[in-house]
Amino acid sequence: LFGYFRSARLGKNGIGEIKAHPFFTNQNDWSWETIRKASVPIVPPLTNDEDTSNFEEIEKSDGPSEESFTATKTFVG
Repeated sequence: LFGYFRSARLGKNGIGEIKAHPFFTNQNDWSWETIRKASVPIVPPLTNDEDTSNFEEIEKSDGPSEESFTATKTFVG
């Protein structure tokens, strides 16, 4: 579902593509109407509410810093 390039994202061809994904095959314990009440297949371990250890680190961009942008004076005054 979430990818950097839209052309590679699951669902780029519509909701039917997402519904057809093997993850969403009917497991006899949920339907599209009851999906919010179903048990999740994987519960990652968490150390606290802000734990992001289950995600890869994102490298910092070498792009310009916020300090290098000058504030516009268009709406001043």
